[in-house]
Amino acid sequence: MQFLTIFRITEKVKVTPTRFATTYFSVCGAIVGTISGYAYYLTFSIFHSYLAATFAIFIQIILTGALHLDGLADCADAIFGGKDIESRQRILKDPSLGTFGVLAILIFLLIDIFSLSRFNPSEGLKNLILVNIFSRAPFISLMYISNQIKDIEMENTLTTKFQKGISKFQVVLSNFLVIPLYFLEGWNLIPLLIVAILISMYWYRFCENKLGRLNGDCYGALCEILIALNLILLVTISR
Repeated sequence: MQFLTIFRITEKVKVTPTRFATTYFSVCGAIVGTISGYAYYLTFSIFHSYLAATFAIFIQIILTGALHLDGLADCADAIFGGKDIESRQRILKDPSLGTFGVLAILIFLLIDIFSLSRFNPSEGLKNLILVNIFSRAPFISLMYISNQIKDIEMENTLTTKFQKGISKFQVVLSNFLVIPLYFLEGWNLIPLLIVAILISMYWYRFCENKLGRLNGDCYGALCEILIALNLILLVTISR
């Protein structure tokens, strides 16, 4: 919870491989989606749909501490601004925000806002929950198979600490937690599942080729990409 949101359970958290924290990334997504979804639901009747959508996305950003947007911006700067893997990795470590990062944030925020504004209050609430779950569900599988784990002893980032303790059982359990959604939504979730799998695998290979490996910024960028694409998909399905 403390890793993916602004909520603080305790001031002192010792990250260990046995904490099973990664198993519940999708649960954190459900919490963020529920709160931002209700922000859209409650403000829809007061404001124009675009303003309600803007407010809901703003709440979503606040709840995550802009963690995923920061990753998206860093990846955009590195991918479009670097000439090779080494230069891109240097840009990733640079805390400053570049032109490509600003453009990426603006583009994806506009996609999220305009897509969300197409839904009525009930649909917006439900869909924000779904996209926030499916944008984080692939994290644990990618962490498990990522070649970053080969260098895990060389790095001391929070991401690698989570990744180091992942087991096959956690991967299975994490995916099992999403199963109840299929009983609620049925076949409507299949397109979201397909998009999550295909985009995640492509992003994994893409980051390997362009950046050398997946890091925390790559996971954050993937989250924003999946949210935007799934919102567009849900708009298309509902038409």
